[in-house]
Amino acid sequence: MGVLDGKIVGFVGTDHLGKPLAKRIRTAGAKTYAFHNIPATRYDFAREGINLCESPAEVADKTSGGAIILTHSDQKQLSAMMEGENSFLEHLTSGTLVIDMGAGDPDVSKEYKKAAQEKGAIWISAPISADESKVASGDLEIQASASDNEYTLALPILNCLGKSISRVDN
Repeated sequence: MGVLDGKIVGFVGTDHLGKPLAKRIRTAGAKTYAFHNIPATRYDFAREGINLCESPAEVADKTSGGAIILTHSDQKQLSAMMEGENSFLEHLTSGTLVIDMGAGDPDVSKEYKKAAQEKGAIWISAPISADESKVASGDLEIQASASDNEYTLALPILNCLGKSISRVDN
């Protein structure tokens, strides 16, 4: 049995780090969903046993009340998944934990955090900067910007992704 058995975790904005992160979460036992718009990458996810979704909105729907990890390389990617007709934010539900592990403008991320919190979701920032081999091996150092309660909620997931996890004040 994995440490995340019974948990549901989704991935949106799966940049080059998304696949190894999702694989680690699936290996830990979570039912895992992901969205990616490139067919070859979608095939790689499916081959790893990760459930594919047609849009960021579908990931939010499938993981309602669970957790969603955002990976993005810039603010443009984050905005594309957060806004629009099939947006993640439009379908986000109360009680869902959002872990933003992407790189981008912290001020814009704070705006999305506020919007998520208005829907009753929990948003923590835990940006990572690493190559795929470090992500695949779980050799990450992660600093999560969260309250004590939020950190406690996210810790089982973060422990599956990194070797050194710490909390910093929001």
